[in-house]
Amino acid sequence: MLLPETTPDKAQLVAERIRAYQDANEFAAENGIHIAVKLSVGVSALRATDEKFLDLYSRSDKALYQAKYKGKNTVYYLS
Repeated sequence: MLLPETTPDKAQLVAERIRAYQDANEFAAENGIHIAVKLSVGVSALRATDEKFLDLYSRSDKALYQAKYKGKNTVYYLS
């Protein structure tokens, strides 16, 4: 998700709100089974030194893997 005109702190807050909402809700399958879905989120911000979108994307991807490594169901920011 891209959040233009958003500070890194605000982006982390948005990500945490989405993660917390997902954590508090379950999906109900057609057969009545409730399924809990957990969410890991990687957050990064555009740097003045970024030359292309891939720079930001790669950093965000690394942040996602760190979130998963830290135990999943978490938000991790990589500057």
